[in-house]
Amino acid sequence: VVNTLAGVYNSHGAAVTPDGHYLVASSRPLKKKGTGRKRPTVVRIFDLSSGEVAGSVDVGGGSHHVSMSPDGRTAYATVASREGVALIDVEGRKMKAFVRTGERANSALSSRDGRELYVVNRGEDTLSIVDLKTLKVKATVDVGKGPDHIAATPDGRGVVITNGYSNDVSIVDVRGAKVVATIKTGRGPHGLAVTADGERVFVS
Repeated sequence: VVNTLAGVYNSHGAAVTPDGHYLVASSRPLKKKGTGRKRPTVVRIFDLSSGEVAGSVDVGGGSHHVSMSPDGRTAYATVASREGVALIDVEGRKMKAFVRTGERANSALSSRDGRELYVVNRGEDTLSIVDLKTLKVKATVDVGKGPDHIAATPDGRGVVITNGYSNDVSIVDVRGAKVVATIKTGRGPHGLAVTADGERVFVS
């Protein structure tokens, strides 16, 4: 351990800008027994050159996973209680938009060209495809039960989603907005990684 960054609460997700300058980290609210006290519902932006908090953005609820746009200008933080994703201006230190996608929005991933955002809605067993120009959901795809994490194929034409309740992964053609394959896994798949050649997916 070379450093410990303080200022987040029950953080679950984080993402670093491509230039390595900033880290954006989520905070999930904690309700302490007998007190009813909740932790702040902010996303922290850290300056990695100093290790200090460079900004705090209130997203109106506990944030879960965080991902980054290809250019590093926008961070995407899922907010389950608000059923959607917050779009955070990293340099401006502010929430520039919020897009509602579905119940228990869990993970979000930008397309490689930065034109679309793919959001997994765990409470509805769906994938939302968001047009980042209009900030509207352009398509909704039914996937497996309890969708969790998401990863893109190298060609950018598909995404792979782990489904923790149905014990499988869904492979989605994002251009056609449809599931093209469902592959059974072990019990409770969670994390995943796609190889650089797109030939294999590792699921934990």
